[in-house]
Amino acid sequence: ETGVEVLNEWAILDADYGRYQLALDKLNTSLEIDPHWGPTYYAFGLVCQKMGEVDDAVVAYRKAPELSPKLKQTCESLTEALLAQPN
Repeated sequence: ETGVEVLNEWAILDADYGRYQLALDKLNTSLEIDPHWGPTYYAFGLVCQKMGEVDDAVVAYRKAPELSPKLKQTCESLTEALLAQPN
């Protein structure tokens, strides 16, 4: 695993425990290391979704497959599910 992958995994764990700012800090560090790695945007989407930030999650889920096409179906499904939720 690369440093970016490890940071992303730790960020998701932080978010699982409600440590959202730590999660976002790790993801921002990941983007500083490699701003073109799609899974970081996917992780951002997961963290934003856990925080209830639907608009930010959708933006991140849409950006991820632009950089990593293999994430296309997963991100599209998550975006559709988020947008289908009542406000």
